Amino acid sequence: FVGGLEPGSSYQKDIDYITIASTGAAQDFGDLTIERLDAETVCNGSRLVTYAGSVPSPTNGVNTMDYITIASTGNAQDFGDAQHLNNGRAAAGDSTTRGVFMGGRNQPSPSNISTINYITIATLGDTSKFGDLTASKRFIEGTSNKIYAFCCGGYTSSNQDVIEYVNIATEGNGVDFG
Repeated sequence: FVGGLEPGSSYQKDIDYITIASTGAAQDFGDLTIERLDAETVCNGSRLVTYAGSVPSPTNGVNTMDYITIASTGNAQDFGDAQHLNNGRAAAGDSTTRGVFMGGRNQPSPSNISTINYITIATLGDTSKFGDLTASKRFIEGTSNKIYAFCCGGYTSSNQDVIEYVNIATEGNGVDFG
């Protein structure tokens, strides 16, 4: 679990973890490089990458990407930069090779994003353009099955119920799923 917001509007940089095979409370893993909330994550089983998120003023959005190695606790390190100062809950999905980030909200002028960006999780670097969603939107939920990444719902100028998907291995635009 990465970042968050404490009661009283204190942004967090905590990274916590649980051991799925046993019950118990979350434990401290380390810290993100900056305090934030609404960051998206992708993972290839060995490395977890945290993408953008909301931060306190002045811009309210960041393009920071951090990574951790899952097998060992410790603080996050710089991975690279996202294309946008994104604080609008982009959708994220991953395969064993790539992570994709779809949509969100660009700062400082809050405008919805239609861009789909990707990273190669095993190598450090900035995002690259993958394609575009069918509409610019923010506050989206994402999931994947390691082959397809899904962008579910979101907000344009009203709430949306559209699901789009992309094949993570091949760059291209979002396709209507239903």
